[in-house]
Amino acid sequence: MASFNNFVLLLLLTFTLILVFEAAEESRAILSEEQKKELEIQLKAINKPAFKSFKTKQGDIFDCIDIHKQLAFDHHLLKNNSFQMKPTNAPEWIISNNISWEADPLQYLQDGLNCPDGTVIVKRTTMQGLMHEKRLKSIGFNGPLNFLAERNNTDVIGPNYVATVNFGPSNFYGVKGHLNLWDPQVSQDQTSGAFMAVAGGPKERLSSIFVGWMVKPSMYQISQDHVHLYTYWSKDNDKSGCYDITCPGFVQVSKTIPLGAILQPASVYNGTQYEIRLSLYQDLANGNWWFAYNDENVGYWPASLFLDTGFDKRANYAAWGGQVYSPATEKAPVMGSGHWPGEGLSKTAYVNSIKVITGFKKVLDPEIKHLKARETSSKCYRTLYGNGGKEPWLRTLYYGGPAGCIGA
Repeated sequence: MASFNNFVLLLLLTFTLILVFEAAEESRAILSEEQKKELEIQLKAINKPAFKSFKTKQGDIFDCIDIHKQLAFDHHLLKNNSFQMKPTNAPEWIISNNISWEADPLQYLQDGLNCPDGTVIVKRTTMQGLMHEKRLKSIGFNGPLNFLAERNNTDVIGPNYVATVNFGPSNFYGVKGHLNLWDPQVSQDQTSGAFMAVAGGPKERLSSIFVGWMVKPSMYQISQDHVHLYTYWSKDNDKSGCYDITCPGFVQVSKTIPLGAILQPASVYNGTQYEIRLSLYQDLANGNWWFAYNDENVGYWPASLFLDTGFDKRANYAAWGGQVYSPATEKAPVMGSGHWPGEGLSKTAYVNSIKVITGFKKVLDPEIKHLKARETSSKCYRTLYGNGGKEPWLRTLYYGGPAGCIGA
């Protein structure tokens, strides 16, 4: 009888804890009138008047806005910044735009997105998206894990894991990588993706730029079950910066490629593989950092954002690979394909055609000895570099692992 009573008490306690947790979740989602007003002002500042808009079948809205009145120019450092439509110098693959594909070339953003001359295309930010971003920031989640961080991978809200190869410290001016595209399944507050990043300045004041693909339902609320093109920039170890264009900074120049767009189709295990070609490079004439998707310039981060950090003059570190995040209460999600790197091409996620720009028309194909593998937990996710046959597979990073880790 005593054991039965203990069992009933345990059930009641569990039920009570669930109710308390759900009530806390609901209370976090309820905003005060003042908070609501603050977010409405922020939303109005982010979403500029549109000349034309597109709504996709997934529910995302993209706006064509005046190229000179985009959010970037609300930044106090960019008020008198001259607009740059194209870089003074660019890598040869951007200028020629003539690449021989090894994976299936039919990799598209949403079809039909094209804005008129004099405008650029941007993804419309929603109130729900701002609310979720505010909630995550309030509990300490600001952005991707610093890829130079120490091995301890757990922060105040849960574990971040990376499986990458890193380059540096060295002085250089850009990087390139072809990121294999997958569609990992994650829960509402989890993140899984692949990235390429550059960083510069002293480690205590590091500035960085990340580009890649990501599944992150808490940020992409409407089309949450899809893979999205994303960028992230930060200055002084995350004292300022943001994803995509949710704050002033990134200057969009493309009429057809919006940040935050859905990428499709995704690769199939032991089947057709898809990849996106990404470049991050510095205009040597003025220090602006340019981002190119599939060898087409999307836009740039002006050098004036990074003054006094050293990142306006050069980069010192780079990384390629995968990253996941999960709340401490959940098992970590799939990274990449969800399979170990040793399985190889068509079964595990990869980054190939890894290049480092070391000067004007100078490009380095880094040897294995120049790259350092970084695994925050080799029990959970691993890397394997340089296991290919001929170019572009000779210098290929395979990375990833299955779901299931808890704070390992």
